[in-house]
Amino acid sequence: MNNKRQEAIQKILLYVLLGAVAAVMVGPFLWSVSTSLKLEKEIYTFPPTFIPTTVKWSNYLTVLQTAHFPRYFLNSAIVTVARVIATLLTASLAAYAFARLRFPKRDMFFFFFLIGMMIPPQVTVVPKFLMITRMNWIDTYWGIIVPGLFTPFALFVFRQFFLAIPVELEEAAIIDGCSHFQIFYKIILPLSKPVFATMAIFRFVFCWNELLWPLIVINSEEMRVLQVGLAIFKIEGMFQYNLLMAAAMMAVIPTLIVFLIFQRYFVRAQALTGLKF
Repeated sequence: MNNKRQEAIQKILLYVLLGAVAAVMVGPFLWSVSTSLKLEKEIYTFPPTFIPTTVKWSNYLTVLQTAHFPRYFLNSAIVTVARVIATLLTASLAAYAFARLRFPKRDMFFFFFLIGMMIPPQVTVVPKFLMITRMNWIDTYWGIIVPGLFTPFALFVFRQFFLAIPVELEEAAIIDGCSHFQIFYKIILPLSKPVFATMAIFRFVFCWNELLWPLIVINSEEMRVLQVGLAIFKIEGMFQYNLLMAAAMMAVIPTLIVFLIFQRYFVRAQALTGLKF
C-alpha cells in the first residue's frame, strides 16, 4: 500500500509539473489570441482581463483591409515554398552521396560542410549582401530565396537517416541493374518520408519566421514578406496591439497547419536519425 501511495503521489507531482510547464508555454499564445479579440481600450485596463468583455472578430478583417497583409502573405508563401523544396532536393541528394557513394576525400568534404553549422548566420550577412548587390538581386525574390536554398543542418540530418537504411536493399537493387538515381528514387525516397517531413517542418518554420535577411534585402513595400510587415505594422501612426496580435495570429496559422499535417512523422524521424553514425 505504501508503494502504491508513493507511486500515486509521484504521478500527481509529475502531472502538476507538466501542467505548469504547459501553462508557461501555452500561456503567451493564449494571451495573444485574447488580445487579438479585444477592443483597444480594454488592452490598457488594470487589472488586465484574460477573456475579452466584447469579442471583436472584426480586428482580423481590419488587418486585411488596412494593411498589405495579403501581399505579405503571398510573398512569404512564395519564398518559403521555394526554399523548402530546394532544401529537400539539394540536401537529400548530397546526403545520399555522402552516405552511400565512395569517392576521394568524402569525409573531409562532409566535415567542411559541418563547419557551416558552427558559423553564426549573422557573420555571413555582409558577404551575401555584397554578392546579391553585384547580381542586381536587391528587392527581388531571387535575392531572398537563393541564399537560403541549402543548409548544412539538413545535409547532416538526411545523411544520418540514410545511414540507418540497410545497405542490403541497395545491393539487391544494383544486382537488378538499377543506377544510383533509380536507387535513390525507388528505394531511398519511399523509406525516408519521416525525415523529409521533419526537415520540411524545420525549414518551413525557419523560412516563414525569418526576419533579418528579408529586412536587409527588401526595399519596397510590395516585396515585403510577412515578418517584415509585422515588424513595421502601424495603423494611423501608432501601434494598435489588438490589430498587431490579430495579424500575428494569422501569421501563425500556416505553421500550425504544416505541423499538424506532418506531426506523425516527426517523432519517428527523430528516433531513427541518430541510430547509426
